[in-house]
Amino acid sequence: LENPQHSLEYLEEVERLGEEIVCDKQELVPLDRRHNQNREALRALQRHDCGKTWLTLGSLLIKTPTNKAKELLE
Repeated sequence: LENPQHSLEYLEEVERLGEEIVCDKQELVPLDRRHNQNREALRALQRHDCGKTWLTLGSLLIKTPTNKAKELLE
């Protein structure tokens, strides 16, 4: 680290990698939230095993057999 140019390049690389890590962590948050919501939905379907279940797909609300809803969530 005695060479100023080498030190600057090293710090730039560290900064770039740090930004990449922060971006990756920010992408994981919504994925983790969705994973937990799917897990909760599957658990709710297992507890209330009725014939048909209401399911939202985007802006659509569909009444579907419970086993089909479970397949879609898995």
